[in-house]
Amino acid sequence: GLVGKPGQYIVRESADFSTLLAICGNILEDANLKKVLVVRHQSDDNGQQVYVVNLKPFMKKGDRSNFIALKPNDTIIITEKGIRLSKISQYTKTCIF
Repeated sequence: GLVGKPGQYIVRESADFSTLLAICGNILEDANLKKVLVVRHQSDDNGQQVYVVNLKPFMKKGDRSNFIALKPNDTIIITEKGIRLSKISQYTKTCIF
């Protein structure tokens, strides 16, 4: 995604978004903070596998209320501003975990 050092990282189970951002570098200027995707390896009890997280309140005020608990094998996708979620879905269907 649009971070300073994109790639795969192994993190402790208790890691949250602030930990991940510290590890992978700051979010780049063109990143869409309102639509950060979390793609789960397995669907939850409701069948949901992709979550949209708004990191803008955290980046502006340190507000962590929009954070969701991260799980093992989650993939975080930080996209560019202006990209629609429908376009991103083509990538989530082909993700290899």
